[in-house]
Amino acid sequence: TGFPADLMAEMPHTAFGVHGTCKKYGTVHGLCTERVIKDTYFMSCTNGWTCGNLLSNGADAATFARALLGNEERVLKKETLQQMQKMRPITFGWGKSRLYYGLGLMDMSMMVGEPAGSLAFVGHGGETYGFNSFVGYLRSADA
Repeated sequence: TGFPADLMAEMPHTAFGVHGTCKKYGTVHGLCTERVIKDTYFMSCTNGWTCGNLLSNGADAATFARALLGNEERVLKKETLQQMQKMRPITFGWGKSRLYYGLGLMDMSMMVGEPAGSLAFVGHGGETYGFNSFVGYLRSADA
């Protein structure tokens, strides 16, 4: 998977869908309403948008966020993480003047009453067929 083995061991409900239907990777059903209503449980797990075919649950996602953004270098070197956290304001589209974005991270500090760009609360949201998700890391709580 590219993730450290010890981290993957802490995320028992996380898998990367590489072939077959989502039924092969879990028990969760989702409804895709694009053109016609379909149960994603019976759809290919390799046809998602930009989600990287990652299947997980909230607890495992929280474990990953803390491993990536916490004080230890569990996923990336400190220097690489610093590059990811160089935030710039979005200047167009739906995020204009509301969102600071880095390399794969969004600064959502305003959601917790902190100044935009302060990195108090960072993470990322996304969606794929039948599902929406959001994972974040609150620095003050190390969670």
